[in-house]
Amino acid sequence: MSANPFGLPDDHVLVQAFKFLGVGIIAAASHYGIYVGLVAAGLLDPIGATLAGWVVSTAISYVLNAKYTFKADLGGWTAVKFWIVTIGGGGVNALVVLIGEQFMHYAIAGVVAIVFGASFNFTGHKLWTFPSGAPASGSEDEGSAAASGEA
Repeated sequence: MSANPFGLPDDHVLVQAFKFLGVGIIAAASHYGIYVGLVAAGLLDPIGATLAGWVVSTAISYVLNAKYTFKADLGGWTAVKFWIVTIGGGGVNALVVLIGEQFMHYAIAGVVAIVFGASFNFTGHKLWTFPSGAPASGSEDEGSAAASGEA
């Protein structure tokens, strides 16, 4: 058990959810900083700048969530799984906005979309990308771990 404000183990879902939220805030701040900086410096147009910000912030999110939130190793299939879940979360976000703006103001639909997208990402990363803080080799790579003497 690690010291946290909740008095819960680090692998408890509430602790991980709050850590995931904190990492998300850091990633969002880096995305926005890169976006504004690249546009203000005249280096990229807003679309290129937001894509650059998204790539960098997603990489930051991957490293921090692996090491801090889920206590997992980096690399291997973990990185691929992270990007798959994250892209899926972007799809959920876009779909919620597409449907939501038919029934509510676009700004409200955007907030709802963030909640749904973040929930999708947290659940996907908890259950598939970083199950129980699994090492990067994971179950699909047990053969190579055994061959290298790590099993």
